Amino acid sequence: MRLRARPSLFRALGRREPPEVVTISGRTYRQVEVLKHDSWAATARYADDDGHQVACKFGRRQPLLFLPAAWLGRRLARKEADLLRFLSDVDGLPAWSGPVYVDGRELDTVVAH
Repeated sequence: MRLRARPSLFRALGRREPPEVVTISGRTYRQVEVLKHDSWAATARYADDDGHQVACKFGRRQPLLFLPAAWLGRRLARKEADLLRFLSDVDGLPAWSGPVYVDGRELDTVVAH
């Protein structure tokens, strides 16, 4: 049974999907799989040519009806990145990977670990 796709209103990136290629700390990563794409975020797994993997969480950018929502995506990504940096010394927790770039532009609604 095939499920119907969610309407773009209920997807963090609207009709778009997470990008195929991202750059983090000077390394290029290619998308391996999209793990989820719901109302709040789209999360995808990426790997570089050496097999190093990161998870990127793309916060909401799609407006809610007529209300802008990118501010919410920026705020949530910033808070999550701050928390990952704060807890960086705790064993077993993912480390913040750094700012995420696509086509040379930093994406402020994304956090990677």
